[in-house]
Amino acid sequence: MDKNIEVGRRDFLRGSLAVGAGLVSVGMLAGCSPKEKAAPAAASGSSINWDKEVEFLVVGAGGSVWGALAAIDKGATSVMIIEKSDLFGGTTALSEGITWIPMNYVMEQDGLEDNREDAIKYIKTVSQGGSTDELIESYVDNAPEFIKWTRDTYNFGWERYYDWINQDYYQVDGYRGRGRAINIDATGAAKEILGEDWVKPEKPSNGQAYELIRYVCEQNNVEILFGTEGKRLYRDESGAVIGLLAAQTDGTELNIKASKGILLGTGGFDFNDDMRREFLRTPFFASRHVTTNTGDGQRMGMAIGAGLANMAAVYGQCCMLPQGEYEGMQRDAAWTITDSYQFRGKPGAVVVNRYGKRIGNESTVYANFQRCMEGWDSPNFKLLNIPAYFICDSEYTKHYKLPSATEIGEIPDWLVVADTLEDLATKLEIDPAGLTAEITEFNANAANGVDPKFHRGEFSHDQHSVADMTRDDLTNKCLAPLATPPFYGTRYYPASLGTAGGLKINGKAQVLDVEGTAIPGLYACGCCASSPFGAGYVGGGACVGSSSVMAWLAGRDAMEA
Repeated sequence: MDKNIEVGRRDFLRGSLAVGAGLVSVGMLAGCSPKEKAAPAAASGSSINWDKEVEFLVVGAGGSVWGALAAIDKGATSVMIIEKSDLFGGTTALSEGITWIPMNYVMEQDGLEDNREDAIKYIKTVSQGGSTDELIESYVDNAPEFIKWTRDTYNFGWERYYDWINQDYYQVDGYRGRGRAINIDATGAAKEILGEDWVKPEKPSNGQAYELIRYVCEQNNVEILFGTEGKRLYRDESGAVIGLLAAQTDGTELNIKASKGILLGTGGFDFNDDMRREFLRTPFFASRHVTTNTGDGQRMGMAIGAGLANMAAVYGQCCMLPQGEYEGMQRDAAWTITDSYQFRGKPGAVVVNRYGKRIGNESTVYANFQRCMEGWDSPNFKLLNIPAYFICDSEYTKHYKLPSATEIGEIPDWLVVADTLEDLATKLEIDPAGLTAEITEFNANAANGVDPKFHRGEFSHDQHSVADMTRDDLTNKCLAPLATPPFYGTRYYPASLGTAGGLKINGKAQVLDVEGTAIPGLYACGCCASSPFGAGYVGGGACVGSSSVMAWLAGRDAMEA
């Protein structure tokens, strides 16, 4: 790494990390070239007037940026990243930095056993046929090497930070209760860049780490163009991808040649209304992804015959809408309250459908519970569990914060309230008889600490994420009866942590065409590519892990080809 550190840049980084900003506007740190008139687009590679020429081009500045640094490490002298927004890091930088890596060196240091056979077995079970043996095995074999490389090459280490989310999400064959979900530890890189007096924040974030990653990219002469969107891929006479047409927010078009390859890391299609309508069977009403994720990579790949995988799937979460349903897709917190499990999973709350029936284990992990909302009401020809309904009693409000409340005991005015379950059901348009019968049965079982229907509280994740271990009055720390009026409720909807479908890739992250043949010069990773985990969510940091590791493999392969 270049040790010549510009003081202004270093001071700026120090300030941004201190406040946890992590994401920086291009207006502050100019990454765009001046506006220039691009040559008209051409169909043949030989007839294109190139505005920029590089060896390796990365489209999207999320986990895909590791591909840029991998290419540099393999000898590339000209690498470019184009990013549609004016922020570095994409959705990845908004995460908590957890990354799912089996057999990682942190586990070894902590004396936690893991092995290849179990890791593969676990992914195969969770992916439910949505991945391939080649892709799964490539991830398992290369993910541990990726994190060693980040540590040894760029001084980004790893640590076990959140014990409660450190476990795999499903207790199936190959499961590990601790160790595979780890956090990036930017301490080494930060001290190298900012000085030995730098103090690690109490709660590090991926945004902070990505500001340092951006700095490393810039120090290694990676050109970053913000406000620049990939529009169309160029191929030569042999069919190899050789470049890309990009458009900048000021209207400038750029023809960018990439002699070694292009990596697409443009995210999902959460904010593309047409693609959601065309590919998804179950709608979602809010997304945690950045709003620039509109399926750009998928559409560019489809245009040249790339294969697709898992396009009907979503990495799910759930949400409540305080201001009611709306048209289009929102990310605004004023419109949406997301619920991983922290509201529905606490003792004294349930989620039911319009018939008053519970739809699943409320304490389970977000991705698992969201799939409970996919049921079909065949007699009435509509979705069975959308909307569903979050319901709790007043005893719940004495122990836990309600959605959007700032303190325990506060009752947000948008929640529906009633003195009886029958009245609450009527107000929410739930079948009153169905709800009262369901809650009567639920309460009798909860008093005995059991949930025969969905086994709530029996799983390790339930017990480590939402169980209230402080309550001696509960036999099962995830279960309490709903018996104390008044009762509260609201509609409950599916939400997205990212669409799961994208361009089909192999174990080197090469994009495959519809016949399964690699398209020379084209790579993909993250939510615009097929995941090693299929449409499954193996554990905390599944998307970050998939994006980062496959990007690393892409950058290496492109330079070795």
